[in-house]
Amino acid sequence: MDVAYSLHNIKLYIGYLIFNLEKRLRDSLHKNLILFLNFTISAILGVFYIKTAQLSGFFPYLSLISNTILIYLLITVIFFALSFLPKIIFNIVSVLFFTVLHCFNLIDFIIFNFFKYHINGMVINVITTPGGINALDLPVCNFIYFLIFIILIILIEIFIIYISQKTKFKIKANILILTLFIILASEKGLYIYYDLNCSDEVKKIKLAIPLYQPLTCKKFFKKVLHFKLKKCSKYKLTHKLNIKEELHYPLHPIKTNIEKPPPNIIFILLDAWRADKFNQKYTPNIYEFSKQAIVFKNHKSGGIATRFGVFTLFYGVYGIYWHRFLSEQRSPVFLDVLQSLKYNFKILASSPLTFPEFNQTVFVNLLDKIDNKIKGKYTFERDNDITEKFINWIKKEKTAKQPFFSFIFLDGPHAKSFDPKFNKFKIKGKLNYFIVGKKNITKIKGAYLNAIYYDDYLVGKILNTLSAKGFLKNTIVVISADHGEEFYEHGHLGHTSAFTPEQNNVPLIIYIPGKKHKIYKKLTCHYDIVPTIMKIIGIENNISDFSNGINIIDNKIHKYVIASSWTNFAIIYPDYRFIFSMATYKMGLSEIRDNNFKIIKNNQLIKNHIKDLSKILKNFAKF
Repeated sequence: MDVAYSLHNIKLYIGYLIFNLEKRLRDSLHKNLILFLNFTISAILGVFYIKTAQLSGFFPYLSLISNTILIYLLITVIFFALSFLPKIIFNIVSVLFFTVLHCFNLIDFIIFNFFKYHINGMVINVITTPGGINALDLPVCNFIYFLIFIILIILIEIFIIYISQKTKFKIKANILILTLFIILASEKGLYIYYDLNCSDEVKKIKLAIPLYQPLTCKKFFKKVLHFKLKKCSKYKLTHKLNIKEELHYPLHPIKTNIEKPPPNIIFILLDAWRADKFNQKYTPNIYEFSKQAIVFKNHKSGGIATRFGVFTLFYGVYGIYWHRFLSEQRSPVFLDVLQSLKYNFKILASSPLTFPEFNQTVFVNLLDKIDNKIKGKYTFERDNDITEKFINWIKKEKTAKQPFFSFIFLDGPHAKSFDPKFNKFKIKGKLNYFIVGKKNITKIKGAYLNAIYYDDYLVGKILNTLSAKGFLKNTIVVISADHGEEFYEHGHLGHTSAFTPEQNNVPLIIYIPGKKHKIYKKLTCHYDIVPTIMKIIGIENNISDFSNGINIIDNKIHKYVIASSWTNFAIIYPDYRFIFSMATYKMGLSEIRDNNFKIIKNNQLIKNHIKDLSKILKNFAKF
């Protein structure tokens, strides 16, 4: 009897569980509407990626819907697991979840709109590295706009919760499954077809749509179905990039032969100052000073981001070494030599030198020489402060017996920050990066030009002080930039995104005591500057012992130069550039572009240089 009673209770309990599960599922029907409406929001946001990437035709939109479906299938599983929560808790979780999702989507789109890539390792590095967010120097209004967007999304999500509880929204499972299958199968089938036919369109889609999951079947078609596949590239590089386990930098000990007191050395960099903005109109003071210096008209930064530009300048090697030198915290030979020669140092920068991590690379042995007490709320105020600090310091150095080295890094052009008194290119109002585009770029570009004009004024004050105090008789002055800045001339905004002339070409002015004014039009790069100065101060080693560069004030000429970014590098010839992927150190030809950054489809050009490029890769990692 007890057993029968127990079995009866168990049946009742199981029945209750089944009934409760069915009730919960019936009660959760409103969640279908929550998912559907948020799916619609995500799909609409996704359309902006397609428009920004300038994709055409039906397939990009099909790919967007298919990819959004896959993402929301995962979200549906999560929601089913959460459906057993009390309704009020579920609603709160739903609002928070989708608010975070859509805000994340907005941030990713803003990044894509600027740089044509999504949130990646570099973006995470900016967020996690001390000083990274501060280096962006975004106007306060941009954070206000983002806060308004968050509030708007929260209100929309609350409204969705409300109408989902008031509206009967049911979808028949068989119709839903059939629809999803047709969309997914059609999109993946078309992707396979386009991929087999080497279509450039699928490559653009993969880059444009966030979290896009391509489906390729080339191996299956080739090995199982024995299809003869179309060759997407006729040529292959014969060498891979082989990285040594340990750095060998320099290759041989540095030997010096100092016959006279070494010169003082000053590096002045304007962040994001591009080559075509060096002239009498934008930089009158530097332009006037250049008339007594050596000017390089075809100069390239060693990268299209600050870390690679500054790194190649100080180390004299390709930017591809950045990660190795950072991991080993190796200082540049150039500064090691200056320390051995008892130079005095003054390191000044408007933004913290923790981002990029120059405190662990370039200045790792000079941390006590970095002035971290920079005053000013705005970038232009900090630029002014480091200028005044240097001028005050240099006046004291007049009686010093030691030679000195100083690094002055002005950040105004990067931050689009300038003293309001220097509003030469008239702009009004605050900069809004949330709605920036080709049609409303004028204000941001005007701020950039004003910032260059203001920093030129500050550099002028430095140069006038050097001249008035007689320092130019024994001081090498290098004036340049870490990289350039683009304003949609080739579809990008800012830097780090493409090896366009606007992002990669920078001014270079070198004043050397006793050297007459001269203009060079030959191809030069940042990694040439240090070996040139090392030879001037009396280093006996071959330049190849410590650099990939050359002495640019002699008759040597580059056939090409190398510029780096986070995920690729460019081999730049006088008339065109080869751009390669660096993913997993498997080098492959990506594209060829001319000096206007237009794609070149010239198989003969590839054929003429493919052996040359293979040799470059073979010898790429000599250190």
